[in-house]
Amino acid sequence: MPAPSPKKISDFKPILTTLAQTSHFEVKFSGLKPKLMGHLSARGVFSSFVSSDITLLCHSASLPGSSYATVDIVGDYMGVAESMPHTRTFTPIDLSFYVDRSYKAIKFFEHWMEFMHDASSASRLSDYTHFRMQYPEEYKCNSMKIVKFDRDYNRYIEYNFKGLYPKTINAMPVSYDSSEILKVGVSFNYERYVCGSVDSKSINNGTSNNLQSVLGSVGKVLSGKGSLSASTQKTGTDKSSPVIGFTGTNEPLILNSGVYNNNLTGYGGTKLSTNPLSSISGSSISGSSISGSGSNIINK
Repeated sequence: MPAPSPKKISDFKPILTTLAQTSHFEVKFSGLKPKLMGHLSARGVFSSFVSSDITLLCHSASLPGSSYATVDIVGDYMGVAESMPHTRTFTPIDLSFYVDRSYKAIKFFEHWMEFMHDASSASRLSDYTHFRMQYPEEYKCNSMKIVKFDRDYNRYIEYNFKGLYPKTINAMPVSYDSSEILKVGVSFNYERYVCGSVDSKSINNGTSNNLQSVLGSVGKVLSGKGSLSASTQKTGTDKSSPVIGFTGTNEPLILNSGVYNNNLTGYGGTKLSTNPLSSISGSSISGSSISGSGSNIINK
């Protein structure tokens, strides 16, 4: 390995000037079961609040983390102790929300947790009241997501959660000191998360789970060397997926967000474009050449 050497500012400036910031994110709840939504709606927390308003009220969030539980194995090799992973565990996520004047942000989570262990009588303070847990499929949310994006809205990372439910509502101190905006903090447990999109559109396009190699509208994945066929023909101005071009060695080149195609060349060294393009129109990709009228490459 060579010794470290001095670097020019131009070497690391493209990296350090494109760092992600913490202040652009979105939290969305959806897919709550009808029985739970009926419980919430009866208490003034309607679907419009759950699908839209609570997103705007989210003050802070934490991107999820995970770890592996391990087992130590000793004796397979003389004098060697090995650590083997066996179960992936997911850490709870903490979200904080501004509280609106109707206190729906608090009611949303309070009555969600209340629904999880339903009371035996209307008077929950009765000495004879007992509680019974609901079935998990009735109160767990399988369509909650956190999307972290940048100011240009083009680059993002998405986390989709399965089996999510509120575990803890933090205490909210109030006082007669100088007024501040009231916030409610909630900790959520969940079964697992998927990093990347999981909707049907991304699956059909081959971009789910952060996959990047996509054959136009066909949605198949390329890896290594290969060629494109006429079935990858794409028309219109659809930017839902990147289109693969070719370098001189016939290896697929993916044009992602912010990547300019001014160095893209076709098989045999034919120059295709000198400017970043934004659409593909009336063109087809076949074998090792790109032909047709209009722009040939999508720069997603």
